Amino acid sequence: MDFGNIRLDETNEVAYINGQPVALTRQERKLAHVMLSRSGTVLSRSCLYEYVWGLSQVTNTRTLDIHTSYT
Repeated sequence: MDFGNIRLDETNEVAYINGQPVALTRQERKLAHVMLSRSGTVLSRSCLYEYVWGLSQVTNTRTLDIHTSYT
């Protein structure tokens, strides 16, 4: 899956930015996948938590904020 200068190689579970491999955790890869595959679509927090972490009920956690704030 390619999006601009980002490439996700799902078969080998590797991400690349500008052709350079980037180490991502399993959750980070899943988050990147869902966000890139649905580019242009507004995704709710509950949708992201369910897809990435398998949580249907989420209360009082900043996990998603932390994962999306990395630069």
